[in-house]
Amino acid sequence: MFELLEKIKSARERKQLTQTQVAEKIGIGLRQYQNIEAGHFPKYKTKQIRELEKILEIGIYNEIYKESIVNEPSAEYKVTGSLADELEKLALLNEKGRLTDEEFRLAKEKILK
Repeated sequence: MFELLEKIKSARERKQLTQTQVAEKIGIGLRQYQNIEAGHFPKYKTKQIRELEKILEIGIYNEIYKESIVNEPSAEYKVTGSLADELEKLALLNEKGRLTDEEFRLAKEKILK
C-alpha cells in the first residue's frame, strides 16, 4: 500500500500540481483528496479514480480496487443472501461504476463456483 501512496504523491509532484489543484480537477474537495493520498479509497467512485489516473498519467485503479472489491469484498459487498441476491448486488455495483466489467465477471465467477 505504501508504494501505491508514494506513486500517487510522486506523480502529483512530478506534474507540479498541488493537492488542491488535483482535487479540483477530479471534482472532489481537498480533504477528500488528502484522504486518497493517505490511503483511504473506498468512498471514491470509479470515475474519480479513473480521472486521477488520467491527470497524473499513472495506473492505480487495479491496485486500489481489484484487491479490495474482488478478492476481499468491501463493506458494500458482503455475501448475505441467495445466489440471485448476490448476483443482483454485483450487478448494482457494476452499474454504479464500483466494479469494472472485468471485476464484475471475476466476482460473478467466484459466487457461481
